[in-house]
Amino acid sequence: MASRAEIERVQRELGAVSAWLDAQIEPLDFVLNPIKRVGLALELPAVQARLETVRLALTQAAEGYFTAEARVANEFANDNLFSAPMLVGGILAVGVGVGGVVGLLSEGPVSAVETGKPVAVSPPRNIETLVSRLMQTAGSPEAQVRIERFGSSVFVYIPGTKTWNPIAGKNPLDATSNLWAMRGPGVAASERAVAKAMGVAGVGAGDSVMFVGHSQGGLVAANLASAAGGANTSARRDSAKPAYRVAGLVTLGAPIAHLAGKLEVPTLALEHNNDVVPKLSLKANPLTENWVTVSRETPTDPANATNDLVEAHDLEAYRDTAKQADESPNEGISQFRKKLSGFAAEQAGGSGAKSPLGEARWFEISRD
Repeated sequence: MASRAEIERVQRELGAVSAWLDAQIEPLDFVLNPIKRVGLALELPAVQARLETVRLALTQAAEGYFTAEARVANEFANDNLFSAPMLVGGILAVGVGVGGVVGLLSEGPVSAVETGKPVAVSPPRNIETLVSRLMQTAGSPEAQVRIERFGSSVFVYIPGTKTWNPIAGKNPLDATSNLWAMRGPGVAASERAVAKAMGVAGVGAGDSVMFVGHSQGGLVAANLASAAGGANTSARRDSAKPAYRVAGLVTLGAPIAHLAGKLEVPTLALEHNNDVVPKLSLKANPLTENWVTVSRETPTDPANATNDLVEAHDLEAYRDTAKQADESPNEGISQFRKKLSGFAAEQAGGSGAKSPLGEARWFEISRD
């Protein structure tokens, strides 16, 4: 299907052809090559009329199709006739009703326990470092969350889905949490477990948090960010609004566009054009002052389309994208990088400390 830009390109080329034909009818040409030029002059009006007819038809087709398309899309967006949370709500209603006895898509209590010993770390200075640290956490066979503290600045790293078993088990980073997280904030076991891990880590009043998440982890991070809000927002629906402040959100291959109206914090969304997961929001990312979307097409292999889909969503591919984002002169990305570099560094070394090092801790999250 042709885009508006493609139609406009064809119109410009038709206009160029028309102008070129007009330029062939020069008085001197009739002297040098009278027979051909007289023939062209006789045929030219009909040819020009046909070219103009095609150009007008293209204009009418573009206006009719794209105006109607935009109007329908706007009606769906404004009236919420078909939204991801609504669709997921229907799936959950059926799944829980039919499979509640065996735990199909059912949620329950969660817990978070610290594992290992804290490790001294330097503040992340760029987007690639954030992704690399998230990859280390995602590599664990267990469901783990990494929490770094630099004074009152805190980074929370949340990996993606670990298991696709529809029956809810111990690991909360599963298919059940995927659906509940898409339904809305405050319900998914993975989200509640991350919040509990933050509580165990002592994240609270006076702290500023930057969330980093991949896939389901990005959706969970966005839910937590939308619920906690920034410095001057109170988006939480109940009295349990966290005491900490959200300073920013970085997501990789996560479906978060449907939360745009609730996300008031600086948001950097890395999304590959051939990654289907971000598209599960059924909406496009907004063009707002607080939201920057970095997108690119990952390399593809025509002989292995399935593998392409997997690699497009892989964290390794998103680390490459993060590296390119770090090198980009784009103003929005540059502003986010400046915020990132100052967020932890000032806190880690700004209170008379001799070392800018902070502390990284890991927490295993689970359903009880």
